[in-house]
Amino acid sequence: MLHLAVTESLLAALPFSDPLRLRAGSVIPDAEISSGDPPVKTAHFPLRLDGGRKKTLDLTGFRERFADRLLRDDLVLGYYLHLAGDVIHRDFFYRRTDWKPADAAAVRVLHRDYALLNPWIVKTFGLRKEDAVPGREFLGALAGGPLLSGFSFDLFGFFSEMEGDFDPPDPPPSPGDLTVFTESLAAEWIAAASGLLVREVVSLRSSGVSVLDERAMAWNRAS
Repeated sequence: MLHLAVTESLLAALPFSDPLRLRAGSVIPDAEISSGDPPVKTAHFPLRLDGGRKKTLDLTGFRERFADRLLRDDLVLGYYLHLAGDVIHRDFFYRRTDWKPADAAAVRVLHRDYALLNPWIVKTFGLRKEDAVPGREFLGALAGGPLLSGFSFDLFGFFSEMEGDFDPPDPPPSPGDLTVFTESLAAEWIAAASGLLVREVVSLRSSGVSVLDERAMAWNRAS
């Protein structure tokens, strides 16, 4: 839902040819079925640095792999902006807080905050289920496309679950329920990510040059 909020900000700031494909692309990476032990999300294009001690996402590699489609297909662009948003998120979050999700239990705390934020995000950014959840025919066509080739995705299960994120929870959460990622921090991140990604799209369209350095924003792998 955070990615959708950023995408709505981009749609308000810049012209795109297909908002539905942009929105779908902006969340599809999280529909990946992780593999391995520990589980790895290869469709996020992970990149190890400094002998494996640091991690980032290979934005440069993605742009090179899909150079012929990045700016012609809003689905591919949305996917790229999701990856870029994840890199920005890590860089922002670790600079703004001293909290490090070093184990599975801590990660669950953070993901609980994300879930509790959903009603606030939907209301604040005017998100609509009918804009964000593609139909089955749309998803079926994506499954065999080159963007998802080589990875395992559960598109139908993911978007079915995402539909529930638009429904008001019972009982509704209160701000005091949030542990780490609060409404104010989420608003700050959405604004920061939106601004950077607007700059990125403008630069890619005008010169083909990225303004993001995923290596400079790498984080310690232990975190």
